Amino acid sequence: MIYTGINEELGYLIKEVQHELRKQMDKALSSIGLTTPQYAVLSQLREYPGSSNADLARKSFVTPQTMNLIIKNLEERKLIIRAASASHGKIIKTEITREGLALSEKGNGLIFQVEEIIFGKLSQEETVKLKKLLIKLKM
Repeated sequence: MIYTGINEELGYLIKEVQHELRKQMDKALSSIGLTTPQYAVLSQLREYPGSSNADLARKSFVTPQTMNLIIKNLEERKLIIRAASASHGKIIKTEITREGLALSEKGNGLIFQVEEIIFGKLSQEETVKLKKLLIKLKM
């Protein structure tokens, strides 16, 4: 443990902030009928069209089993479409639909507002420093 003179452990503080961020995201996204994992999938598909379930699960921080349920729900709502890969028959590629894209864009606005509330307590300099430190830790 790194001693900072504060009585709380660093990992615990990070988890508390992450938990608050997730609660606020869940609340904001529910107003447009999305869960945070569903939003994550739509966002990933905007960035990486044709992603497989396995790729989406890794990038959305859920298990492959959970991803199957998320994909099924999004497909039923016509927010995504799925088709077999032309190069590898066992892989199913997933694409975002126009409806999914529109909903994802609404979600982006909501998530931006949530991040402003949570991280707006930091100065611009502190925000840049925090981002750099977090990037350094994930490497």
